[in-house]
Amino acid sequence: MARKAILLVEVVSDKTAEACHYLGKLEGVQSAYRVTPPYDIIAVLEAGSSKDIDDKVSLLKQHVDGVIRVVVCFAVDFEATQLATPIDRHAVEPPAGPFLTFVS
Repeated sequence: MARKAILLVEVVSDKTAEACHYLGKLEGVQSAYRVTPPYDIIAVLEAGSSKDIDDKVSLLKQHVDGVIRVVVCFAVDFEATQLATPIDRHAVEPPAGPFLTFVS
């Protein structure tokens, strides 16, 4: 089963463009963006397994000087049956009586 992860990357300021360019060329990277702090790059990556994602993160650290830290957030998919049933707001009676009282 394919795994999807969001990478939050901190890079030395003068290496941000190089790191983003390198990330964009990695197989499985769906998108990579330079962003405002606290992170410098956010990328979406899909790979065959968690190990494949870890390997790609290692490649980034090895090939781009200035990568300070990479936080990997694995995406978690839920089946529709696992989600809570939404409340039908039309089935609930509103409370009786005025909500605002005007005094003259």
